[in-house]
Amino acid sequence: MSIQKGVEPTMQKVKNIEKDSRAYTLSHEGFLLIQALAKKHGVAPSAYLEIFAREAAQDELTEAERQTIKEEAQRIAERRREAAMAKAS
Repeated sequence: MSIQKGVEPTMQKVKNIEKDSRAYTLSHEGFLLIQALAKKHGVAPSAYLEIFAREAAQDELTEAERQTIKEEAQRIAERRREAAMAKAS
């Protein structure tokens, strides 16, 4: 997989992907392309996006940048676990 530089979104701010309080804008065409590519690779669109992001990060981010992101993701996961435990008790 490779990202083409200079490719611009074709539509404005259509919410097709949401996670928690974060929302991502994506054109209908963009979403359908991701869906088709994911199907071709035999995975869900969310899994495809994660695989694509990890591969792009390997190519474009430094080891230090990737480590910082991994640490932040672990902090977010830990806060969510703590919140779920507090809610359950």
